[in-house]
Amino acid sequence: MGFDRILNRFRPAYFYAKDIKIMRMLLMFVFVFTAGSLFARPSACTVPLSAENFTEFNRKVSYEKGEAHLNGGQDYGLLWLNGSRFGNGTLEFEVKDTAV
Repeated sequence: MGFDRILNRFRPAYFYAKDIKIMRMLLMFVFVFTAGSLFARPSACTVPLSAENFTEFNRKVSYEKGEAHLNGGQDYGLLWLNGSRFGNGTLEFEVKDTAV
């Protein structure tokens, strides 16, 4: 009821009830399709494993067949992804260790 009152204030006298229904349908159509684009998920991003994209700390890294291999050593080692900002989403990676 409130929506009709608002439309009645701004519509010219030659509009009819049929025109109000068409306008309402048009507004709903625009809202549905623009709201979907506002909440759409961004596409997945894959970073190639190469020395240019990563920084290593306290380890030696070799990149083979799309995998990064870190050597064993004392203390902690780190492989840092350069130039990336994370928001909501999923970060996927696999970690494998050798049996000692």
